[in-house]
Amino acid sequence: MLWARTSRGVPNGEDVQKLVASGDLLALKDDPREAAQELAFQALEANDGKWAHFLARQAVHVDPSCADARRVLADIDASSHVDRVGRLKKALMDEEERLGAVRAEFAGRLSDAVEARPYLRTRFDLAVALWAAGRRKRGNGHLETLFADDAPDVLGVRYPLLMARLAAGDADGVGLLLDHEDTAQADLIVRWARVLQRVLAGEEAGAEALYRELREGREAETDSLATPPAADFAYPGFFRDDIHLYAALCLSMLHNAWHAHPVAAAWLRDHVVTSTGGPDSRPSP
Repeated sequence: MLWARTSRGVPNGEDVQKLVASGDLLALKDDPREAAQELAFQALEANDGKWAHFLARQAVHVDPSCADARRVLADIDASSHVDRVGRLKKALMDEEERLGAVRAEFAGRLSDAVEARPYLRTRFDLAVALWAAGRRKRGNGHLETLFADDAPDVLGVRYPLLMARLAAGDADGVGLLLDHEDTAQADLIVRWARVLQRVLAGEEAGAEALYRELREGREAETDSLATPPAADFAYPGFFRDDIHLYAALCLSMLHNAWHAHPVAAAWLRDHVVTSTGGPDSRPSP
């Protein structure tokens, strides 16, 4: 954050040496924003909920506008999905105001401005919180904004956005994401998304072929996908660099996308029944 206020890009060894020699680091402990951000990072990395809560509380005491700390507290202290949404909306509004001209200067590549990354993480949390609260159209809107705000996509928004577009039945938007070379990195989940796209488009032969390929060796996974998702959307907590939580979020959104469309859900159930040998094997609704 200190580096980002005066320079852009990734500092090299010489840059760090100059920063140390300048004496600016000595003033770090007296800078509320820097001190709070450091506490927030510790809270985000904490494995113990009580310790994370303590660190986040300390961070907002030092800097009440610290978005990352407020994300932790929204996850721990919120009494309901609606409460969590309200807390995150306020944190996002305050962060937008604090960024000021930075959002315009780095439009389309916000992650290049290090000080904008708490804003990106807060909007991501708000999008998922809105999904958990059943306000999925609004949640989808925040995912779309994030994707437009940051072409490098440092948070990996493209895959949750793909599932959101599938759930909304946005055929054109789904196609744009599926056909983009960067999307192919998550091969398995993208192929499941493409089956759903083909089912919704009425491309029976293509859907059948890809379904058979995907089901082989993954029968339990396929059967699970065919069962209705839980009534309450699984909220993964605040955004952090955890591939397992991220994968679970994408899978949960994929599951919900399949069952957002009665035709697609029935198609998948029927294929599971056929694959397992008869009507007695049909998953319970």
